[in-house]
Amino acid sequence: MKSNLVIGLVPVLLATFFSCAKVELPVLTTAVVTAITPNSASAGGNITSDGGGAIREKGVCWSTAPNPTIAKSKTEEGKGTGSFTSSITGLSPSTTYYVRAYATNKAGTSYGNEVVFSTSLADADGNVYNTVQIGNQVWMSENLRTTKYTNGTPVEHVTDDNAWYANSTGAYTWYNNDPSQKEIYGALYKWHAVSNPAGLCPHGWHVPANAEWNELITFLGGETEAGSKLKESGNSHWFNQNTDATNTSGFTALPGGSRSEYGIFANQGYYGYFWTSTTYNMGNAWGVSLSAYDGIATTLYANIGFGYSVRCIRDAP
Repeated sequence: MKSNLVIGLVPVLLATFFSCAKVELPVLTTAVVTAITPNSASAGGNITSDGGGAIREKGVCWSTAPNPTIAKSKTEEGKGTGSFTSSITGLSPSTTYYVRAYATNKAGTSYGNEVVFSTSLADADGNVYNTVQIGNQVWMSENLRTTKYTNGTPVEHVTDDNAWYANSTGAYTWYNNDPSQKEIYGALYKWHAVSNPAGLCPHGWHVPANAEWNELITFLGGETEAGSKLKESGNSHWFNQNTDATNTSGFTALPGGSRSEYGIFANQGYYGYFWTSTTYNMGNAWGVSLSAYDGIATTLYANIGFGYSVRCIRDAP
C-alpha cells in the first residue's frame, strides 16, 4: 500500500512542477515597413519564443512619438508564434511614425525593436512626392506637378501664347508645352494659381511665403551659400559648370526654367525659378532664383504673369 501511494503521487508532483514553471515574456522582432502610401503601410513581426506561455494576442502598434504601446493604435493578428503581417491604415500623409510588433502571453506584453518610417505625400492628382526636413521646416524635394487645386478643381492648362498672356485666374504649362517634362521638372504655374483661394498644395501643405524661403536660405548660410546646398549636383539636369552644387540640404533643386507673361519659354537647364506666395506690389510677386553659374540663392520679384516652378512646405504643427 505504501509503495502504491508513492507511485500514485508522482504524476501529481510532476503536474505541480510544470504548472509552477515561470512564464517569461515573449521574444519577437519587428519587420521592415513596406508598401508605404500617404495613408497606409504594411508592417509585421516574428515571434521567436512564446516565453513558455501561449500567445494570447499579437500585432503591431504605432504612434507619431517613439516607443508606441498597445494603449493606443494597434492591430490584432490572432494567436501563436512565428511571422505575421499587419496592414496599418488611417495614417496622415508625409508624417513620421514609430512602429513596434507586440505579443502578449500570461506574463504580459513585450515589444519588438522600433522601426521608423514616413508616409508619402500626394497631391490632388495622386502624384506622390519625396520630402525633406531642413532645419525646422519640411519641404517637398521635388517640383509640384499637380493639374488640380487642392479641392480637386482643375487648374487651367494653357498652351497658346496669347491665351497665356490673357489669363488672370491661374494656369499651368509644361516647359515647351511638352508633357514629358512633368515627371522631372514639374509644372510652371502663373502666380494667379499660386494665390488661388482653392489652394495648390496638398492638404496640410502650402506655397511658402517669402519669409519662409528666407528662413531656409538663412539656415543654409545665407544667399551666397544656400544655392549650392539647394541645387542637385552634377550635370544631369543643370547645364554649364554647376561645379558648386552639393545638394547637402537634400532639397534637390532643378532648373525648370520659366515662361514669360507673353508665353516665351526660357532658361531650362540654366535657371530654376520658384514662386513664393508673397506679393511685391500689384503686378509683381516675390520669387527665388537659382543658377547653374554660381551658388547664390537670389530673392527677386517678377511679373505675376510669369510661369515659375513651385515647391510646397508643410504647415506648422
